[in-house]
Amino acid sequence: MVAYQTVPAEWTVEALHQARRADIVTFASPSAVRNWAQNVGKPDIAVVIGDTSGAEARRFDFPVVHSPPPGGPGGMKPWADLIQKVAEAWQPLCGKQEAL
Repeated sequence: MVAYQTVPAEWTVEALHQARRADIVTFASPSAVRNWAQNVGKPDIAVVIGDTSGAEARRFDFPVVHSPPPGGPGGMKPWADLIQKVAEAWQPLCGKQEAL
């Protein structure tokens, strides 16, 4: 019996076009990182849920990888807070970033 199986997303031409325009991409699993890297490439900024997703993003040489601090409570809340913090710091219209 298979309890869990990862199935890669299918990418349409339009979905790939939209994905390549993203400045910040969030990942909740290493398989999502792999799927993105293999189909879309490297995002400008990745925000990952934890250590294993972060390690996978670094393995694919993503240029900027943010993850919640180690030893914290883990889960969705710290990740959502980090996503918000990164998004607020990113200012693509001004062509600059604030230091995190």
